[in-house]
Amino acid sequence: MKHEPAILEQNLVALFTRAYVPVRASPAFRAHLVERLTRELGRGRAPRPIPVSRIAAAVLLLAGVALAVWFAAQRGSRTASREGLLARGETAVREDAAGGWRALSDAERSRGIEFTAGRLELATASTSEARVWLASAGRLDAAPSTSLAIESGSDVGSHVLALDAGAISLERYAPDGSFEIVTAHGRLVLGHGALTVATVTASDLPAGFEPGPAVRARLASGLAWLDTSPGRTLLGLASDVYVQRGRIVTAAHPGLDGSALASGERSSAAVLPSAESAPVDAPPKTARLAGLVHVPDGDVLQESFAVTLLREVRLPDVSHPERYPFEGTAGRFELPAVRPGTYRVFVEARGFAVWQVDVPLVLDAGAAPAIDVVLDRGVGVRGRVVDADTHQPIEGAVVLSETDSPSQIVPFASDVDWMKPWLALARTGPDGRFELPALSARSHVLRATRAGFGASWSKRLELSDGALANEVEITLAPGGTVFGHVARSDGSPRAGAAVIASHMPSDVTHARMSYASALTDADGAFSIVDLAPGMYVVLHAPDAGAEPIDPLVIQVRVERGRSTEVELPGRQRGTRLSGRVFAADGTPLADADIMVQALSARGANDWRAERTHAEGDFEFPGLEPATYQVFVGRGLGQNFVWAGNVEVPDAPTQRIEMRLDGGVIAGHVRDAESRDGLARTVLILEVQREREWQFCGRGFADASGRFDFSHLRAGNYRVHAYATAGRYGPERTADLWVGQGAGPRDVEIALAPGAALKILVRDIGGTPLARVQIALQSSAGEVVQHTQDDVTDAHGELAIPGIRPGRWTVRVEARGFAPAAVPIELTTGEERALEISLTPLSAPK
Repeated sequence: MKHEPAILEQNLVALFTRAYVPVRASPAFRAHLVERLTRELGRGRAPRPIPVSRIAAAVLLLAGVALAVWFAAQRGSRTASREGLLARGETAVREDAAGGWRALSDAERSRGIEFTAGRLELATASTSEARVWLASAGRLDAAPSTSLAIESGSDVGSHVLALDAGAISLERYAPDGSFEIVTAHGRLVLGHGALTVATVTASDLPAGFEPGPAVRARLASGLAWLDTSPGRTLLGLASDVYVQRGRIVTAAHPGLDGSALASGERSSAAVLPSAESAPVDAPPKTARLAGLVHVPDGDVLQESFAVTLLREVRLPDVSHPERYPFEGTAGRFELPAVRPGTYRVFVEARGFAVWQVDVPLVLDAGAAPAIDVVLDRGVGVRGRVVDADTHQPIEGAVVLSETDSPSQIVPFASDVDWMKPWLALARTGPDGRFELPALSARSHVLRATRAGFGASWSKRLELSDGALANEVEITLAPGGTVFGHVARSDGSPRAGAAVIASHMPSDVTHARMSYASALTDADGAFSIVDLAPGMYVVLHAPDAGAEPIDPLVIQVRVERGRSTEVELPGRQRGTRLSGRVFAADGTPLADADIMVQALSARGANDWRAERTHAEGDFEFPGLEPATYQVFVGRGLGQNFVWAGNVEVPDAPTQRIEMRLDGGVIAGHVRDAESRDGLARTVLILEVQREREWQFCGRGFADASGRFDFSHLRAGNYRVHAYATAGRYGPERTADLWVGQGAGPRDVEIALAPGAALKILVRDIGGTPLARVQIALQSSAGEVVQHTQDDVTDAHGELAIPGIRPGRWTVRVEARGFAPAAVPIELTTGEERALEISLTPLSAPK
């Protein structure tokens, strides 16, 4: 029974208030009751840890919502219309005139569209741009509000570009062939160099020109001409040239028909430059990355290898890997057009461990760094996957290393094409055995999946010493199911909607985001099977080209062998809570994340999240009557603070308006020794209410270690900092008073090196005990929470990556066992494994 103490208390109340005759309990019952009450009262007197577990799940809502955004982009617009994509600010692409329109993928937005042969139609929105690589002949950049079609020409390296509207910039560097730009007013040809062509309206023409639309061309370099059939008129450099009805026109000369070039004498070209000065070179929009792959002496690099870029993005974006294969380059690689940003770089070559940069690489526009990649043979890991119930081997399971997987997201499905080339992935044979011959010398967690089972993860493998790991065994058990319906705003079923279930691990050992998905049928029904037990974010992804939606996030706990029903967008019965949120200055707070949870909630399933619209309004359908905590933040839950409580009555509707306060706590998290900023540090904010410290918000430090909490009410606060990389003990600030209308409080938190502790909980027979609560109490009597839950995993282990040196008491409690308290003293840099055996409680007579 999950909440046995509460149920026990309720039963006692019922017993003492409703009994009509005195009840005499047996001595055994009294002894058992005294033991239980003593334990519960003692627990109540102990210092309360930071209530991270109740709130941390809400933070991980961002994983599911971000994944939904990414998933929608990957689905593209198989059912989308060109107009629908443009209305949403997307660039619309169609490879086949008989096929459907789709949006650009993440890779195409960052690097460009690869066009080799055939036909490609492209339309950019008023806020979007696009780049097209025209095989090896050159490239095309489409400006906003551009519509064109591209076809490969009859000659090698030639392309025909039909420009209907907008503007394009072309660069051609192939020695043979040409680019033909077909417009309503004439055919322009680029032999080589750089040319810009734009359609203009009559109002855009300079004074003195004939009325009517035209085409403007400017040759920045190289050779280009207007095809006047039977002649051609060359274009001058750095000049705006206007074309109307097949002729070049100027204000002074109504038309030039190109007859002077009929004989082919290009030297007599009659081209009049405009009075405008030569254009200033525009700053580059992309970066270039080059490198050389080295192997140890005596080893040989195979002819082929792959470079994968994984762009670091701020949620709600999700980064999709951009994989570039190279062959026959003697280890050299070059990526000529990389979107500016911060990247993790992976290099995969068969026979060697996956290489990745230790520090993300910052690529600014115009940058052209060259990196050296030094491969090594890596560390081999062997193991087997077995059935948890029968211990029989499982054939066909997919095992991968999350550490060496070049992706931010990893689906549970094992037949995904873009995962198949990964080197850190293996499939089990008939005996259930697998081998990963070359993992990097890092810390790894292996994940195993197989149809008919829920996913399972291995213990953490420390391969940094380069030694061959012992055989790893991963057990798979039947998973759970999430099923339900997806409805539109009017209650009608939403067919063909993508529903995503994103796994929310309870610790930081998982390096990648795992998810599963399904599509709804004609009745809006869906079912996602084979889910590993645990917490999930469930929501439906926006469907490209369909009506825009704000996916309502719902959290569910999946249990082995059980089905959990989910209704999206959520319960329609109950109170519909709507309202508006304003900043401290009275302006509507647009694109903010609103999260609510009932104060009476016992689990994490009761979190709900929505996003405000342009005027700061939001809506939650179907809330049960209760008092709710309201949190406001940005980044889909990445940073949020408590904004107040709201009473939801038992009524059809309830509308509120919330005006936030203007208090701010900001600062940096640094390494205590080097003073460097610690990126991605987790910050927990507490506020003092009624002499008690209560959870108030959570955030993440940026790449420089900078963080801030905004919209704070006047009060006394403190901030806890937890490093997500490295071995640092968590730290807490002194009390921070935020006054009404006062300026921002600027603080600095220094994290010092600590120790690493792995706690293993077993029964007296040596069987691991899962989901056991662990409390770590310092020598000062303070209980400090070090992970999201501070509970053991399926292997009976709790790995704490960083804990302050000093004396601690490890307290362990599990239902049916006597509690244990083990003292331990840790020193800086130490790695300690602590095994605790629990003794079963004797059953009361």
